[in-house]
Amino acid sequence: PDKIAVRVVVRDDIHFQDQKGVQIYQGDGLQIFFSQTITGGMWKIGIAKDNDGEIRKFCWMKPGKGDGDALLEEIPVSIIRNETAKDTVYETEFPAKRLGIVRGKPFRFNLLINDNDGEGRDGWIQIAPGIGDEKNPGKFPFVIFE
Repeated sequence: PDKIAVRVVVRDDIHFQDQKGVQIYQGDGLQIFFSQTITGGMWKIGIAKDNDGEIRKFCWMKPGKGDGDALLEEIPVSIIRNETAKDTVYETEFPAKRLGIVRGKPFRFNLLINDNDGEGRDGWIQIAPGIGDEKNPGKFPFVIFE
């Protein structure tokens, strides 16, 4: 694959994001994880939309000589909040080659959604174990493109 598309629809009664940079996980937003099974390197990327409507991106972890800033520049992000439906749609695409993802080779993927209703981080929900309580990519689900 050339690109890995991620689309998440989050039902959230109150959208609140007042953080920047390393702290964006403290507000509403996503943390997206890719881990290479061969090299063991892991990407940890965050995307969020702040209270003023500005898109925020941050790279907490990158494998080896990976360039987190370059990756963030390459990934388009769309975050649309629908106040009537009380949901937020997050969409982004990652260049597979930069992530080290190639057809026929397994990698691990996980995703965490952060929640903040204006009084601090209320909690989070994850696709699979290995993120919230501990950072253990060995618990992430395997993905392989054939």
